[in-house]
Amino acid sequence: MNRQARKSPDEIRTLLEGPVTSIPTSFLANGDMDWDGVANIIEIGLEGGSGVILLTAGDSQLFYLSEDEIAELTRFTIDRTAGRALTVAATGVWPTRQAEAFAHRCVEWGVDVLMSVTTFHAQDPEGVATHNAAISKIIPVMLVGYPSHQALDMLVDEPGICCFKEDGPEAYAAETLQKYGHHWKIMTGGALWRHLLEWPFGCTAFMDWSMTFAPHIGAGFWQALCQNDVVEARRITVEVERPLWDLRVDFRGGWQTMWRAALELSGVASRYLRSPQLSATDEDLERIQPTLKQLGLLSKP
Repeated sequence: MNRQARKSPDEIRTLLEGPVTSIPTSFLANGDMDWDGVANIIEIGLEGGSGVILLTAGDSQLFYLSEDEIAELTRFTIDRTAGRALTVAATGVWPTRQAEAFAHRCVEWGVDVLMSVTTFHAQDPEGVATHNAAISKIIPVMLVGYPSHQALDMLVDEPGICCFKEDGPEAYAAETLQKYGHHWKIMTGGALWRHLLEWPFGCTAFMDWSMTFAPHIGAGFWQALCQNDVVEARRITVEVERPLWDLRVDFRGGWQTMWRAALELSGVASRYLRSPQLSATDEDLERIQPTLKQLGLLSKP
């Protein structure tokens, strides 16, 4: 059991800052989880300057794991991080009773914050609010997705809800940051360019794909923002991130498959995903390797 002192919601708001390492769980060819890869990603993120290690439903493949596997991945992540960063775990798309039981386990393991994935899927505002309020009585909660403002209004006075991984359209993000940014620490979910749009509205935390295999990119982006060098931050999104993301359009399996290909080419983790998702082929790796090298993503400059 992890016996580190529990972090308060105020401490969590302070620590949720800058580039966030969202763990893209990969698998071995036989379908087992790639534990060495997860360990490598955590170390690369920490060494690259990330102060947050996060599990989330999409990147971490929770939709393709059993509850026991989610628990195993969570415990492994907490143990490997070993108190060196803020840790965020996530539920599956579970009913409240199941999520509450998992929240109690997360407290025992030493998780700092629990992301309630049901927030993203539930449509009824009262149901969203009731579900998250219940979990927040057990462990600090990170909201996720783009719940209606009606639901968020029901949660602003819940002391255990301290942050929000925002995944909505850009207009929703701007409005939400203006309306709720003083209540919760709001984090950009997605690409660096998206965070650049949200930065003027006070968003200072962002999920960063580069922290998993090319952390110098995210570190440079964050430094530019902290120095109010928007021109340099924009250059990184235009000259590095955009060409990378453009590759995914014609890539079998899209971004998640291509991300694992980049991890394998970088020597970080395996390329494989579980069926029915597609895994990158040898030909896929050969095709994208020159572009990754050209963009400076396979080795630090």
